[in-house]
Amino acid sequence: MRLNAKEDSVTTWKTVLRQGLIAGSLGSVASALALVLAGRREARSGAAPVNSVSHWYWGDRALHRRQTDLTHTAVGYLTHHAASVFWATAYAAASQNSTAVRTLPGIATGALATSAVACFVDYQLTPKRLTPGFEHELSRTAMAGVYAAMAVGLAAGVCLSLHTQERESPPAPADLADGGEGGEPTHASASSPAAERTRDNSVPGVQL
Repeated sequence: MRLNAKEDSVTTWKTVLRQGLIAGSLGSVASALALVLAGRREARSGAAPVNSVSHWYWGDRALHRRQTDLTHTAVGYLTHHAASVFWATAYAAASQNSTAVRTLPGIATGALATSAVACFVDYQLTPKRLTPGFEHELSRTAMAGVYAAMAVGLAAGVCLSLHTQERESPPAPADLADGGEGGEPTHASASSPAAERTRDNSVPGVQL
């Protein structure tokens, strides 16, 4: 019993970490693209908002760096990526045992909530030296767009992670049974027409 419980715990955390990595990576890419587009529009430099994220390491000089370079842009993006993966992993851990977040509305709500919490923590609870930094380059409207893009990326990543998890999971015994004794269908294998329509319209691993 203890061994099975330990194995289940390890499996759960592997699932959480994988979902955090996948969803966080997509959230990072989506929000970074939003940063670049907003930077071109408002700061006349797509690299400036990304460079500014590195101000935790380089100090205020990073807030004035307009060109793309390895020291500021790379550090800025890697920091941004790590933060996105952190929030995605926190979301995965918090929602692991909830069936509601396996539906598209639930996933979207969870992703928006995670992005909103990240924004609150970034600008209300974080020391000034550790804030994202792009607030020095972008308007509040543009910043809202960045966090919205993060939510979209997180939601897409969760859907992808659940779909991958569903494909890799072994089928349940009830799914393998074609019928009971004497060839009669078992209760587990019988499906109503409504259930069949729901299954046909659903995304694998995600309930509508």
